Amino acid sequence: VGTAASGDRVCFTATAGAGQWQPPVILWEGPQGVLDLSAVSGPDGLLYAAWIVDEDGDPTTRADRELYSCTAFSRIWGPPVRLTRDAVEDADPNLATIGTNPFFVWRSGGALTYATAGQWNPRRVHQIEAEDADVPPTLAAIPGGAALVYPLPGSIGTDVMVCTYDTAQDQWSAPRPLTADADVEHSVAAVHD
Repeated sequence: VGTAASGDRVCFTATAGAGQWQPPVILWEGPQGVLDLSAVSGPDGLLYAAWIVDEDGDPTTRADRELYSCTAFSRIWGPPVRLTRDAVEDADPNLATIGTNPFFVWRSGGALTYATAGQWNPRRVHQIEAEDADVPPTLAAIPGGAALVYPLPGSIGTDVMVCTYDTAQDQWSAPRPLTADADVEHSVAAVHD
């Protein structure tokens, strides 16, 4: 993690074929730290990246961690955009492509939050939630929306939950448990095939 004395950068590279790689392209760099990163490809050569920047370069402060994003068409990246400017910690960015738009889910002040790039209006996934902030959620595009998978601590263990987003209704389903036992499920991943 970069600091004010030794910054970070976010880079992109692609295969050039035959086991070779193209030179990296710098999407963002600065005297701050990059803490989390997510990337997804969309239709027609669109690429999206999102990351969290520790704005003051001091890893001990948390309320200055903000969400950034960048979009590419045919591997030509546009300028990075700072998406949040708030006094709470932003963390764990996740991206999915719904249609041609990137769909963001991240933690804002500890609460799972979502927004689309085309209509930036961040809202909570659920009003009351006590998800495990130590384990990042994962997001996958599914027909008609997205699926969000995350761990939720309970009275006897930590279970894996799933909720789905319906784009037509702009609404999340209630969380449903994928596991229900005394064990602690700690790592999760969501993929749609």
